Amino acid sequence: MKNYNGLLIGSGFAASVFAFGITSGLVSLKDASVASLVGLPAALISHIATDSKNQKRLRESDSKLSKALRELDTANKNVSRLTELETKSHYLALNLEETKKALDLAVVEHEKACNINQVMRQESTTLQAQVATFKSEIEQLQLEIEEWEEQFSDRVSVEADARFQVAKKAEIQKIFDEHDAITSQAMQLFQELQQWGQKVAHGHQTKREIIQNLARSYNENLLEFGETVKKEHSAYVAQIELLNERVGQLQHQLNGDLIEPEYLACGFDQNGRIANAIAEWLWNHHKIPLKVTGFEVSGDVLTAGYTYPRSMPLEALVKQVDGDSSQIARSLGLYAIEKPHKLEIADVFTVKVRRERPARKADKGSLYRNSEEFVKYVLSQPVRLRIVGEPGSGKTPSTTVLLGHILKRGFLEANTPNGRKLPYCVVESCNPLAGISVKNGDELDFCLCWNDGKKGFKGLAEEYRFRKNPVNADYKNQVGYIWVADEIDVTMADLTKDEAKPFKDALKDGGHINLGVIVMGQSANVSTSKGLSIDDQKMLT
Repeated sequence: MKNYNGLLIGSGFAASVFAFGITSGLVSLKDASVASLVGLPAALISHIATDSKNQKRLRESDSKLSKALRELDTANKNVSRLTELETKSHYLALNLEETKKALDLAVVEHEKACNINQVMRQESTTLQAQVATFKSEIEQLQLEIEEWEEQFSDRVSVEADARFQVAKKAEIQKIFDEHDAITSQAMQLFQELQQWGQKVAHGHQTKREIIQNLARSYNENLLEFGETVKKEHSAYVAQIELLNERVGQLQHQLNGDLIEPEYLACGFDQNGRIANAIAEWLWNHHKIPLKVTGFEVSGDVLTAGYTYPRSMPLEALVKQVDGDSSQIARSLGLYAIEKPHKLEIADVFTVKVRRERPARKADKGSLYRNSEEFVKYVLSQPVRLRIVGEPGSGKTPSTTVLLGHILKRGFLEANTPNGRKLPYCVVESCNPLAGISVKNGDELDFCLCWNDGKKGFKGLAEEYRFRKNPVNADYKNQVGYIWVADEIDVTMADLTKDEAKPFKDALKDGGHINLGVIVMGQSANVSTSKGLSIDDQKMLT
């Protein structure tokens, strides 16, 4: 009995565990049965091992174990069958659900069919009622047909009479309409006749105007003919006067007097050409024939000699030349022409001409005695020029002249006297007093771009950066640039170092980018030029 206590306790504990698992839902009945069958052989083996005294029971237990194993195998097969049955049951449930849905759909369709059937019955009833109505209408129509057959002749007569009356009224209306049409056509013909009368009146008016225009044209042509006759008469009178003047000239020529100007053969000599130009001016403006006898140069004064016609009083000739001296000088680009004087030993009068302004006392110590040498010197220097002078001393005209000589020669590559001549040159000027000061001339207005000093320096900076850019190398190598600025000392004093830096860069590196500068100011003293240092001014000519 003692040997069976362990088995009983183990079996009871296993039964309790399985019962708790089944009741709590953690272990299904199928799993519990399988587990019980699996755990049973272990208990038997444990019991047999502990019971070494009873071999018979051990063999019985082995046989029972084999049987239990067979039963376990059978149980596993039953479990597989149960699983298949469960799967089939699931498929059957799905089929049943689909069948149920189909059945519900069939019920719905049946209800629809019932509804349609009921509607068809109602429509059938309605159609039967309509058939009955149509039958009654057919019967009524048959009665009307019989009535028409009996009353046809009478109704035809009545209808014919009514239509006759209608046709009669239509015919009468047609006659009235034709009458109205004829009346309208007559009125239209009357209007056309009236318009034709207006046209005839307009034609008469046109003819009247044509006749009046012809008469007016005749009178105008008559006046024009009279004016033409007057003009021809005036032309004949002018020709007669010219002939009389020619006769007078021939008489003067026979007497050995001048009738046309005679010029001096001087070749390309500037002094001789000036003497000839004075004689030519007097001939072109006053028809005074003069003979150029010669010229003499003394310092900067040119003395030209002329013979004059004997028929013209010398006093009148001197007065005429003296009165036109300023106009002659301005026309020929001379500084001044002095009053003519007659030589005592011959019938010749002389005219003194000053080609240039007389040198001032301050100019007596100048390095260059004439403008040609000065221009030659300027052209031999880079275009980095600074022109200094008092207000009204002629800085702007001088700059214009120098700029004209530079442009005539052309801008030289690298801003050196021996450089290659560039095909083009751009000139831009800056004048803060443009349009303000009455002392400033307009000689440089053709290239004026800025009327503010700071804007002018900004434009120079943009040009400097543009030419420094390697992308613009072709433009830089073909086009020179000259920046002209007036009132440079005042502008430099108002600029900061950064704003004045482009100008100083242009002085130092302008030759590398074919850029030159010409500046004008009133002070050459370094101490009064706040923006320019001594080294900066050394680079300017």
